[in-house]
Amino acid sequence: MKVFKFENTKPNELKQDTVFVLGYFDGYHLGHRELVKKAKKLAIEHKWKVGIITFDRSPYCYINNIDSSFITPLERRIDIFAWDEIDFCTVIKFDDKLMNTPGVDFIKELIEKYNIKHLIVGKDFRCGKQNKLSANDLNAIVPTDVVDFLTVSNGRKLSSSLLRELLADGFVNIANSYMREPFTITGKVVYGKQQGRVLGYKTANLKPDHNYQEFSQGIYIGYTIIDNLKYPSLIINSNKPTLENLTENALESHILDFDKDIYNYKIELELIVMLRLPKKFNSIDELKDAIKLDVEQARAWFLKNRI
Repeated sequence: MKVFKFENTKPNELKQDTVFVLGYFDGYHLGHRELVKKAKKLAIEHKWKVGIITFDRSPYCYINNIDSSFITPLERRIDIFAWDEIDFCTVIKFDDKLMNTPGVDFIKELIEKYNIKHLIVGKDFRCGKQNKLSANDLNAIVPTDVVDFLTVSNGRKLSSSLLRELLADGFVNIANSYMREPFTITGKVVYGKQQGRVLGYKTANLKPDHNYQEFSQGIYIGYTIIDNLKYPSLIINSNKPTLENLTENALESHILDFDKDIYNYKIELELIVMLRLPKKFNSIDELKDAIKLDVEQARAWFLKNRI
């Protein structure tokens, strides 16, 4: 998959006509994939290439002066687009200039740069200065298909906002069922307070490499991915004290049956399901018993859910 930057000149290698999918695509969920499916169908019919447009940060966060947090950081989104066999990805830097560009001018520049013959957008798509250009306005500029929302079991619209709510409430398993891949956090293993060694359960302490979407504190079953190999793990997200003088690190992983030194390694934590909420214990023995039970329950889960 070719990746282009919108601020650059028209790419010479993009010679064929294209159908492009427009959006931000944080979380890249089933609704997003419906847009891509529609684009692929049109591409086959007309012998076009398929392109996708995404932003380097959340337009909503930029406009409202909020720090961007990610379910799926930009480089991960690009990887996922490639896995879905999209031909081209254009990354747009969202800044003051773009925020104040009229929507019609923005769309016309896209069409000229990328030989766009057709657009695919979601029903809630808006762009341009003050978000004035709506999905339904696009047909006056270029042929456009507006794809309706997908809804989930409770009738709610499937959206990145819904995924954020689910993660914040600890329902990572439900959020995962709507996404192209499980919620995954990447970062470097750093030295912690060595508390796991004291308790008899070593952990890898992760410093995330992005400002990830906040997710509920708790003990999760998941995988630690090291050098492209997946290891069954307990993943702890907690900064609450477990004893009077013992505080869990913010994010760490106990990898089952693993004893390799991985300090300074870049790893990934793939969260599958929450096991329990964090809690405070009255003694070190009570805490050890709880961790032992967590490990036993995790082993039972992995035996039942082999992949």
